[in-house]
Amino acid sequence: MPDTCHILISDGPDSDAFCEMTYLSVSLCKRLYPNSRATVLTNERTATNSPFDFDTLQIEPIPGEFTSNVERSRYLKTTMRQLVEGDFVFLDSDALPLKPFDEITTHGAPFAAALDRNRESPDPVFPQWIVPFYDELSWHYPLDHYYNSGVMFMADSPVMREFSERWHNNWRLLLTHYGVYQDQPSLNHTLQEFDIDAHELPLTCNAMVDASPYFSRGAKIVHYFLRGKDRQPDPISLLAHLIRHIRETDEIDWEAVEMAAETSDAWIHPTNSVHIELATYHYFRAFGLAASRVFLRS
Repeated sequence: MPDTCHILISDGPDSDAFCEMTYLSVSLCKRLYPNSRATVLTNERTATNSPFDFDTLQIEPIPGEFTSNVERSRYLKTTMRQLVEGDFVFLDSDALPLKPFDEITTHGAPFAAALDRNRESPDPVFPQWIVPFYDELSWHYPLDHYYNSGVMFMADSPVMREFSERWHNNWRLLLTHYGVYQDQPSLNHTLQEFDIDAHELPLTCNAMVDASPYFSRGAKIVHYFLRGKDRQPDPISLLAHLIRHIRETDEIDWEAVEMAAETSDAWIHPTNSVHIELATYHYFRAFGLAASRVFLRS
């Protein structure tokens, strides 16, 4: 029965969807593990703005030097191992657990995560955009493994707490000197720096479906990539549907959740994507879309 950790920094539902997304992610965890502890780390302002109640809401002070919500959320993310007691599985707010994910905690390693994927490269690759910063800091690259931080297991041990402190310092270094607010470059360097025995999770435990819709097949945790300045999921995604439903009804669409859990389908159909329809076994719909596009081009 894995305990989980979540980060919530938001200006409220009128400004963004992070309150809804975090509430959904936590609620879906509790659906699978009703007796587990789901700790939500936040700050005072967010706690005031959030319309949702969380069983374990842990309010933490955040230094004033971090002036944007993205910086504040990364501050909590890089320090969470020092703030929360016990082993935990961390899930980003845009990660929806659909099926039990006990295997994330049962491998014996102090850290576990899936290799990173993105829209440009569905295959694992060391990202080229961070090379100049690694060069400036004389950090070793390319790394043999570059992990995605959207779903992680972190054991509670002296080594992992020391690792967390260094991860946070490395993140602050990149942010202060280069404006790099993302946490994965510092996470992966620190893993290599500490020679952490990291366990590679299968894609089913962190299905980055916006990198490839085919990753949804058999998914236990579906992880979306948010889009645009307002950081919203794809409108055709299950996550976007659940956000709309909870805003309209003040309730979670559990029927849609149960259907997604049964089918590992991360979208609401029909879509206009041939690959999404193929990935979710809607072959006739995919054929119809492909045929219509051939017809339009002819």
